[in-house]
Order: sequence, then C-alpha cells, then structure tokens
Amino acid sequence: MDSSVTEDAEKGRSPRASTWSVPLSRRELLQATGAATLGALFASTGCEVLTGDDDTPEPLLRRLSKRFYAHGARHQTECYGTVLDPMSDVGAAAYLRVRGARERLVYRPRREAADAVLTTDTYVLSPCFAGPYLFWSERRGHGPAAPWTLRAVRTGGGPPRQQDVFDPFETAGRPMSLSAWTADDGRAWLVWEERQGRAVHVRMVPIDASGQVGSPRPVAAGAFNAYDPVCALAPDDTLYAVYTAFWEGSYRIVVQRMRPDGERLGAPERISDVTEPCCYPSVWPARHGGVWFSFTGWSGYDANHGSDFPWVRHLRYQRQRSAFRRRGVAYVGHLGEDGLRAVAAPRKERPQGFVAAMTVTGSEGAMHTHVFEDAAGRVRLLLRQHATPLEMVDPDADEEDEYEIVFDDEPNPLRVNVEEGLVDMPHHVHPTLGVMTLKDDAWSRPEPLVPRAHLEGPVSFAVAGNRLRVAFTQDGRKTHWRNGEYYDNKGQLGVGTAEVELLSPPEEEAENGDAQESAERPSSGANEPDYAWYPFRLSPLRGTSLRSPQPPEQAVVEHEGARSAGADYRPVWGQTHCHSDISVCRREFDRDPHFNYRFMQDVQGSRFGALTDHSYNMWHTEMLVMRKLAAYYYFPGEFVAMPAYEWTGSHPDACNHHGGPWGHVVVLYMEEEGDLAIFDPNHPILEAEAADEDASSDEETVDPDDYSFINFEDPGRHLSGLWDAYDGQRIMTLPHHVADAAHFYNWDFFSDQYTGVIEVFQDYRGSGEAPFAPGVTNRLHKEDGHWIRPQLQSGRRFGLIASGDHMGIALAGLLVTELTREGLYEALQARRTYGSTGQPVRLAFTCNGRAMGEAVPTEQARFELTAEAAEPIDEVQILRNGEVVDTVVAPGREIRHRWQAERQAPGECWYGRLLFENGEIAWTSPIWLDARSESGRSVS
Repeated sequence: MDSSVTEDAEKGRSPRASTWSVPLSRRELLQATGAATLGALFASTGCEVLTGDDDTPEPLLRRLSKRFYAHGARHQTECYGTVLDPMSDVGAAAYLRVRGARERLVYRPRREAADAVLTTDTYVLSPCFAGPYLFWSERRGHGPAAPWTLRAVRTGGGPPRQQDVFDPFETAGRPMSLSAWTADDGRAWLVWEERQGRAVHVRMVPIDASGQVGSPRPVAAGAFNAYDPVCALAPDDTLYAVYTAFWEGSYRIVVQRMRPDGERLGAPERISDVTEPCCYPSVWPARHGGVWFSFTGWSGYDANHGSDFPWVRHLRYQRQRSAFRRRGVAYVGHLGEDGLRAVAAPRKERPQGFVAAMTVTGSEGAMHTHVFEDAAGRVRLLLRQHATPLEMVDPDADEEDEYEIVFDDEPNPLRVNVEEGLVDMPHHVHPTLGVMTLKDDAWSRPEPLVPRAHLEGPVSFAVAGNRLRVAFTQDGRKTHWRNGEYYDNKGQLGVGTAEVELLSPPEEEAENGDAQESAERPSSGANEPDYAWYPFRLSPLRGTSLRSPQPPEQAVVEHEGARSAGADYRPVWGQTHCHSDISVCRREFDRDPHFNYRFMQDVQGSRFGALTDHSYNMWHTEMLVMRKLAAYYYFPGEFVAMPAYEWTGSHPDACNHHGGPWGHVVVLYMEEEGDLAIFDPNHPILEAEAADEDASSDEETVDPDDYSFINFEDPGRHLSGLWDAYDGQRIMTLPHHVADAAHFYNWDFFSDQYTGVIEVFQDYRGSGEAPFAPGVTNRLHKEDGHWIRPQLQSGRRFGLIASGDHMGIALAGLLVTELTREGLYEALQARRTYGSTGQPVRLAFTCNGRAMGEAVPTEQARFELTAEAAEPIDEVQILRNGEVVDTVVAPGREIRHRWQAERQAPGECWYGRLLFENGEIAWTSPIWLDARSESGRSVS
C-alpha cells in the first residue's frame, strides 16, 4: 500500500513519542505505559490473562499522534463511524454526523480542510474507501419499500460535492458491510454482503488501476447466509475473500479463493477451528506467500452473573445461550497453497488436529480483530477488547481539564465526563482499541491505543512501513445505570485518527532447535521475525449446530378457529425484548445489533424482532442506530424489525414521582414509517415541579443548568404520561419480569390499549406466572400479588408472551393475518399471542371457534388446543383461573385436544401450558368466558 506522509514529516519535525499537553493522569498512564501497566491492571480487576510472554514489559509501539476530526455533545453535532482512506497521505477520512433522527455522510479530504457533505439527511451504512472511490450504502426514500442502494463518489481531486455522487452499479438486495483491498499498483476490490429478506449473500466487484468499476460477481451465493466479508490480494495474485457463514448450523469462518477478475477458484473452505460461533474475520497478504487471517470465537469462560439460573438445561438451549455468555477470544492463522499453519500447532511435520492451534493468548474479551503484517514481516493484531477498566480516575484531581487528552496542540479535545458513578467493569463499558504483537514464539500483551472505542464494528486502518494509522470513535460520556449516557451533557463523542510507530521486539534466542528445524519457515533477514509455523488440520466439528429445529412451514393443525373474520391466522415467533451492546448491563455479552438480528433469523427461525436497549444509554447516535437497523432489516412478508427500546422505571428514588416506580416496559413502535420518540423516567425533577406534584419532602433539588438538555415537561417520564405522549400511534408498552423483587411491575398502571400483553417468561429471571409454577427460577421475587395469576383472578385481561432480554432466547408467538408491523400490532391488540422458553412451536387455542385472547359470551364452551413442534411434547396442562384442572399426556410432536366446559362464573379465564420432554415450556394466552347481554354483547 502507498506510504503515508504524517503531519510531522510535512512540518519537518521528527516524530515524537507522545505530545501530551497536560500531566498524565492514571487513565492516560494506562495508555502510555504499555504492557507492564496493562498486565497489572488485568490482575487488579480479576480478569484472567493467558500469555506466553509474561516477562517482557517493553512496549512494542510508540504513540506519535492522536487527532480528533470532530466531536459533539448530546443533541449537538454528534458524530461517529470514522473510516480513513488508506491511500491518502494527508489524512483523508469520512464519518457520520447525526442530524436529529437522520444522519449525513461527511468527507474530510485532509484534517485541516472543511467538511464535504455527501448525502442529505437519510440513513447510511458501511462507508468504505476502495481505490479512488468512497463507497457506502444509503436508503433512498421512505417506508419499508424504499430501496437501499450502493453509492460512490470519486476522491483525491478537488472536494467532492453531492452532485458528484453516483450509483456505480445495481445490487439485487440491500448492501451492507462494505470492505475493500487496494493494491500498490492501484487495483482494488470491493466486497459486501447483500440482503434479500432473510437470505444474505456476499458479492465482489473489481476496480482497475484507472478507476474503472467492473461488474459485481458472486463470492458466496449458496445454501448458507454469509456476512462480514473481507478480502486481500496475495503475492501470487490470488484474491482471498473471507467471510462469516451460517454453515452447518453455526457461524463459521470461510475463505473463497478467486482470480483478480472475480472468478472463483474451487469451493469455499472452512478455516475456523472452534465449536462455538465464530465471527468478525480479517485477512492480510503474507509477504512470503498466502495470507494471514484472524477471527473471533466465543470460546472464553462462561460469564456466570450469579443470579442467572436458567430453567431450561438441555444441550442445544445451553449452546444457544453460550453464544451470549462466553468471552471472545482471537484466533490467527496462515493459509497458503500448502494448507493451514499456526505457531501453536503441534511440532510435527504431519498435520495434527488441534483446536487451540490459532489461539491468541491474552486476547480474552476480544471483539472485532484485524491481523496485519508490518514492513519487517512481523505479525500484529489490532483488536477491540473488553479486558480492563477504560477510565482511571485520579481521586486527587479536582480539575476536569486534567482528564482531557490533547495531542499536537489540538485546541478542542474530546471532553471526558468522569463524574462519580462511572461503571468501570470490563463487560459494561465500550471496548479498548489496542494492538498485540506476535513475537517469535508468543503473543505480547495488548497495548491500548484508544479507550472506550464506541459502537462495535470493523476498525478502519492503514499500514505504511512501520507506521500504523487507525480511525476511531471515542466515547467520553459516563456509563451508568439510571443516570447513564442519556443524562450526560458534558461528555462527548469524538471521531479521529491515531498514529503509532511499530517497534520490533528484542532479539530472542531460539528454543527447541531440533523441532524448529523441522518446521517450514521463511528465511529471516535483518529485524525480521523468526516464526516457526507448523501445519495443522481442522476438526470435523460434528454435532455443534445451534439451529432450533423448526416445525413444518404449513399452518398449524387445522381446527375450527383457524379462520376468523375472513382472514387466516399465521403462527409466527420472534423477539419483542432483546438487548445489544448499546445497553450498559451486559455490553460485552449482548453482542452487536447485527449479530442479534442474524441470530434471531438464522438460529431461531424468527419472523420478527426488536432490539430494546435501555433509553438511559441512548443519545441521538444510539437512537439513530436503533431506528436505522430496524429500517434495514424490515422486509414485509419476510421479517419484521421494529424500532423499540426499554423504558426502565423501577429505581425507587429516581422514579418516585407521579405514582412511580412503575417497573420495566418495552416500547414497540408498530407504525410502518416514522420515528419512535424515546423517553426515560429516571431523571430528577425540579423542586418547583415536585411541590406542584405534592412530591415527598426528601426530593432532591436539582440545578436546572446541569440538566438543561432535558425537557422536564415531557410526559414520557412517567407511565401514564408515556401513553399520552404516544396517543394516536401504533405503540405497545409491554411489561416484563413483573414479579422480580428489584424490578417489579406496578399493576396500578395497566392499560388495555398499551399493556394488554404481559411477559410471562424471560430467560434471565424465569417465569412470573405463579409461585412454584413450571419455569420459576430461584431468583428473588415480589410478594404473591405481583404475579400474573392473581392479576388474572382479579379480572384483568391480557395476553402472554415470552422473551429473551439479556443473553436469552425465549420467544414470543403471534397469530397474524399479515407479516407487517401493522399486522403484528393488530395481533398484539387482539391478544392472539403465546410464549415459549425458546422452543419454536405453532400453537393455537380456541373456544367456540374464537381465537385465544378473546372474550367469548357463552355458558357452554367448546375448547380446542392444537400444537405442532419439531420436538416431543410431554404433556398439556389446562388451567382455569390460573389453576390446573386437567393434564393431558401427549407424547409426540403434535397434539389436538378438545374438551367442553360449563361456565362457572362470568369472566373466568382458561389457558394452556405445554411441557416438552426436553424441559421447555410454552403458554397460550387466556380466553375469557363472559355472560351475554340482551344486546348480544359480552359482559364480564
């Protein structure tokens, strides 16, 4: 790749080790001191570090500069998503700037130049430089049918303008995850994933040295979904395209060899060697032939968070949950004509199967990784890593400015908010961006570059000689529950680039000389590494599928109530409550939003889904990302993605106004187009307002200047006000874990319109149906009155669903007439819902031909419960007013049970509970038996 000319070189200066403008705080010391300090911090936090290089404290990189291109506070020019032009020698880069509920793509030809705005206010995904172009994916228009097109602009000349933007070629689906490789001779290759409904393929287009863009060619367009493609040109002119594939029931890393013109050479090859899901590949040409590759596998230890005791324990269920409970570990290997090689492979000439051959020791907590080779042939690994506290607060400091990092006399550094209340556990905060170095026979400790690298995703970087430039988005906001990012008007988001010099480790003496002589290794020159790479083979990975077996696609077993109001009911299932790493609670383990959407569709067979991150972790940036991805993944008739969030009103002090606390509710936006307004109940209220509300006398008085960005008149800060704010919109607010001791739901705030469906089961906290009912875990619960059964007995009417929440896989089921947001809203309003601990099941429950969720005016009830699953049902329990009145043994995968009953009292309710042989559970929604009035209407 072309050399990069730094600002230091342009100004005739020698590169400096660091140019801090303020004294080093402990946080800055963490960045500057490298391996020894980082190792001590790992140990102090109880994070296990596995490394073969404990005795080498010398840093292997030297920081030269860190430059912010832009930054913004809440509601004020927020920016994120930096990418740099690897061919530019003057710091050309692009980033996204938030504009209310939309965003703009901004290009900066050099750091000191003015911004060039390339898009109007819209949604933009995956900007990427390839050859002389900047490419990106953009939504054109409004509504679920609006196309997502691949767009481009030529860079390198004068500042590009919006009128210079063009469509380089048509795509069959929605493009995303753009990545590119640009060779030294000017040729380039652009790869991307392309989504059509629930099918995802990878395509590639070559760009010649003159900038002529070729025709798209398929890279992966087969029987499996493919994601996150990357590519690199090896020295022998073979193009290696590497991607994640949902192959054989799990996420594998696959390589496709190609000619430079895009013709595929042979079949795709699997190169991952762990049984857990693997994601986020990278690839880089090896100077002596072939390519280096890296990826992340969820292979670290199980994240046991104490109170998480799941009810379901069978192997597939546990394997699915482990996709959200294990720490990431990085893997690095070499692929060439002679097959796979790794430093840690067994020291034998004959290839051996060895699951840990490519393990990067010391990378625990890894997310996205990027392997590369420096000018001396030294292998390095750039990685995002949840591994150490990212903010080191000096307790003796009393000036906030001491925590501002300033490089090269930057006049407007990122402002970091380090107020009391910062959460500093590794799995809560955003990851550190750092570098590891492969010495001759062991990996160095990670050396941090950027703390709190915001929004998980690929890292844009360039290597020129012994210089590494990295683009970043850094989060300067405090991280907390209750008073998290939402309330921080001091910290900022900043985008920029950092540059470091890559240092060589001291010469090492060879060990095990006889074994090393038997390994095939390239010749070593001055300052070159002396790697001993050994061949190995991949294990078969049989029996590792995550995929839930699906019942047949045809409708559930026919029954009298299959048709109502002239419309067929179609059973579908999905997620109404699922968190990503936007939420603080389990940021490392909840995974990035894309992984969650993929998991819903690939693994669970879901037809709808919503990411419901906490509102207190959302600035405009996170709100925009949530809305944007819901728009991208929404394909009416195929998969319904909904903008959503969790409104968390259970804090006993912050939520004691207007009758609170209220509990946790998920806000689902079911309009076909529009922007979901986001509220949060936790912010303090002013003294005058508290007096008007006759609030308690111990209400804390708040300086309004500290919360000037909050509109205290917003009705959405209490539950009944939230409903007023959403009046006239298709919105549901679904309560969950209603009987949890710490986060119980306040049943005084119940609305038939907004809370007519209740979460009966959630993986993390188990069932809220009734004490000692199936599915109840040993987590602490509130007194009996908060459970679901007494609420049904009191006369309240609501449907039942289940959901995953954090690191969970429970499912909500709906009977819909059409697979759209409006169709889902109609089913939720009608309470045609059911819940499952994670077992996909087609379920229907009727009375006198009326669907579950309805009130049936009758004295004589004819019930029918039908179910169809891919795994055996053990028994069906029939409940009347929450009490079991009958149990039907039902071995097999289908059941059709009919019975009759005489109404004992108006308003009584009936529902069914299915118990599967593997321990899973499913619940129908109730049906109510009412009296008939003289007008023929139902009377409870």
